[in-house]
Amino acid sequence: SVLADVNLPEQRAIILSIIIICELFSRSLGIALVGLLSDITNNLRIAIILSMTFLMISGAIWILVGKHYENDILRMKEILRNRSLSTFHKNK
Repeated sequence: SVLADVNLPEQRAIILSIIIICELFSRSLGIALVGLLSDITNNLRIAIILSMTFLMISGAIWILVGKHYENDILRMKEILRNRSLSTFHKNK
């Protein structure tokens, strides 16, 4: 929803499709890497701890992204309002 809110309507489907593909790919890669790390280290605990580290980094990045969300929403509303006014004036 956050990513859909900050993109123009004509770009939302493309953006969300790319996000879904990246998410599925990263999940598959993550499962394979945890399995590989557990085989290499002979310890599943280390592999899971390392994967949780990536989740914490991802969470930190989302916090940074969230700081720009309000400005992005305002920018998107401004673009859509300008389009609406432009369309309204063309139809007069």
